Amino acid sequence: MTNSQEDQATTRAARPGPALALTGPVVIEPLLAATMDPRALVRFLHDKVKLTDGEVATAMGTRAGTVRRWRSPKATHAPRDIRPLDDMRVIVALLVNSGVLSLEEAGGFLRSRVVPPTDEIPLNLLNAGEDGFRRVREVAQAFVDVLLVRRPVTREREPVS
Repeated sequence: MTNSQEDQATTRAARPGPALALTGPVVIEPLLAATMDPRALVRFLHDKVKLTDGEVATAMGTRAGTVRRWRSPKATHAPRDIRPLDDMRVIVALLVNSGVLSLEEAGGFLRSRVVPPTDEIPLNLLNAGEDGFRRVREVAQAFVDVLLVRRPVTREREPVS
């Protein structure tokens, strides 16, 4: 990947506001592109990140049955408010593309009690708007920074198909 491609990849993974300071090698998972169809992203979160329909529904502020319909290959409609869905994409991309977590481990991060001061669960916060997203992103970035210091990324990763 050239420097220009890395810069573009980092820009796609970032959200408005403070820039994400990725300290490790940037390897954008092809299926985590910002232009991904919302229904395909729901399927990706279920199939690769191993989030349940209920967990995605919690972050989206909807019901598991609704998420299951979005995930269906025959789905003709997509979520109206894709912000929480995009927030999950950004957090997973940050954790996975830094090289410190696998896709499934990123799912574990989203369902763990890791957000101070009250050990909140990231999936619960992502439905709380921009403030919730900012808090989760800050914790995810700190998590990445600590893991990169403790276990530098030395392995080559194969792209997810």
